[in-house]
Amino acid sequence: MLITLSINQHDSIMRTTKTVSISMPPGELKLAERLAKSTNRSLSGVVREGLKRLASEQYWQEVQAVAKPKAKALGITESDVNRLVEEYRQEKRTKAIKKKSK
Repeated sequence: MLITLSINQHDSIMRTTKTVSISMPPGELKLAERLAKSTNRSLSGVVREGLKRLASEQYWQEVQAVAKPKAKALGITESDVNRLVEEYRQEKRTKAIKKKSK
């Protein structure tokens, strides 16, 4: 048995939204309702947050798919990444300080 959840959204001055309908099993609807209540969101807000998180996860998977072969070719391991990022940030801070003092 599936329950259809209608998400009612309306046009506003700041943004235009569309009304959509989604289907989910009753257990998932109960979970969504509990999440909405415990996070002080509407059901629409819960669905939007889930979509944002899924899109973010997919983006980082795509970044890793490109970066991992390049890192491997350069001999960079995952354990090197934090150190390299910190070194880069320190270089930028040092350059900014030198630039300000001129």
